[in-house]
Amino acid sequence: MNNFAIRQLICIKGTGSIWDTLPKVLEESYDLTFAENGNTCLNLLQMDYSHYYGILVDESMPGMDCREFIRTIKADTLLSVIPLIVITEEGGVDAEYDLMYCGADEVICAPFNAGLIKLRVNSTINLKEMAPTNRELEIDEPTRRTPISYAVFCLKK
Repeated sequence: MNNFAIRQLICIKGTGSIWDTLPKVLEESYDLTFAENGNTCLNLLQMDYSHYYGILVDESMPGMDCREFIRTIKADTLLSVIPLIVITEEGGVDAEYDLMYCGADEVICAPFNAGLIKLRVNSTINLKEMAPTNRELEIDEPTRRTPISYAVFCLKK
């Protein structure tokens, strides 16, 4: 384990064989918390969501329909900022589209490669973390300038 603070990831396992190897791969970069089902995960998040950097769920998770779980997370203002990544055995464009349409930030379809899943989890979380920085670059409607372009404009004067 590294000496720096490790990011926490909450996971809801499914029945797929990927869960035999995936935790070992993710534990190199994340402190994993496992929830039995969708309701348990929601309870853990509602108690203290702030230290979770991501939610990794299997589409075949027990106890709650995955799409219902996604909609519940995305309907909550505080929880919706946590990256939600879904692993599905179903595969195919239709399944991926359906899960992303429900609100998943990333969908990983079979066939699985644990290393690739780790890279996609890291990428999704890093993109979400950069979102506040990206918002700083949004255009200010009254001046039609980004904060950075306005600063450069003022320096040129």
